[in-house]
Amino acid sequence: MNYNELKNIFLLHELGMFYQRTGQSPSDKYKNLSQSELGCTHSKWSATLAGELGLSEQVQDVILYHHKHEILNDENAVVANILNKTNKYFPGKGDELGCSSLASVFSGIKINEDNKPTKHFLPLQKLDIDNFKFPVERDNNNNEEAYKELWADFKEDLAKIGEDRLSGQLYYLIKKYTTFMPSFSQDISLFDHIKCTTAIATCLHKCMENGPQQIPEDDKFFLLISGGISGIQRFIYRVASPQEAQEGMAKRLRGRSFYLNLLNDAVVTLILDKLELPEANLRWCGGGNFLILAPNTGQTSEKLEELRTEINQLLLSKFNSELFLNMTWKETRPDELNDFGNLKEKIAVELSETKKQKFVDILDDLFIKDSENPLKTCPVCANALTPEEVFCEDCNNHKEIGKKLAYASY
Repeated sequence: MNYNELKNIFLLHELGMFYQRTGQSPSDKYKNLSQSELGCTHSKWSATLAGELGLSEQVQDVILYHHKHEILNDENAVVANILNKTNKYFPGKGDELGCSSLASVFSGIKINEDNKPTKHFLPLQKLDIDNFKFPVERDNNNNEEAYKELWADFKEDLAKIGEDRLSGQLYYLIKKYTTFMPSFSQDISLFDHIKCTTAIATCLHKCMENGPQQIPEDDKFFLLISGGISGIQRFIYRVASPQEAQEGMAKRLRGRSFYLNLLNDAVVTLILDKLELPEANLRWCGGGNFLILAPNTGQTSEKLEELRTEINQLLLSKFNSELFLNMTWKETRPDELNDFGNLKEKIAVELSETKKQKFVDILDDLFIKDSENPLKTCPVCANALTPEEVFCEDCNNHKEIGKKLAYASY
């Protein structure tokens, strides 16, 4: 089974919940199978979709029997078993929610014991910032027509992709159409459910490729990678000569902030690419920080060490020690994911320690003596200038980025 087939299986195996809620029947090949034979009912619709997309019988079988892996053989049984194990990390089971709406997470926030917020629900909709519908107080349990309309649009978009590009684009289509619909639990979206199961299944499969055929609970299969760009505030607001640097300062600050977001995204993309992980394994990326769930293999840790050194060498040469990639990772057992908040606290402590040891891996590069003193420096960042320059190339670029962002906001 190749990598693209695996990605499609991980993303499609729970998507039958969406299909089932449209009221349409599954394929004739599967519709007479009972829940006791499959372990769940929505897998019939998931397998039907896989067949409609032209995926192999092998892929359809794994999706169909991911709760009954003992029916399958060899690698198919291993992959189905992995999918079955991922479901233990999420509340609720079965397909009993039907055509209900997604509950707003803010409905569960209580300021004090006397405060009982009214439960609100998000109308069924695509992920579209220009046409966002705000939560309402009443849950519309009769959403079948809305599900049908969304499903028709989803299938139309799928047809535009084509089978050869399916594994690369499917994730984004699922995000677009399932962010505002519930999964097994009414306050967890189907997209978040699929994203989490895909990330966990990807890690487990990579750890078991050349290892055990079963999944011991006490093995630390995962690495929780956390990090971000350190030195952001100083980088954005540092001005060497305030009076001389007044020209274009607002645009330059806006440009610097956006530049840092792009830099953080680039670091994350590089890490995912080097570790050969899909975007589902990126838990979040924003505010100068990121969190990635990765498989705990010997190669993973080695690659992370190399990446951290390589990226910090680039940052040191480009920004003269102003910016630094603060990154660490923690080995984690499958059962520890149930207490994710505690895991996050532990890794935050480790990050605070590594932040105090900037460039510790490349100290020789840090203390290289400058070959010569510049005759002129940039009034904004104090980088060396040629006699003809007023501002350095970086500061000019940041100003140009900020200028374009200002135009884009109108």
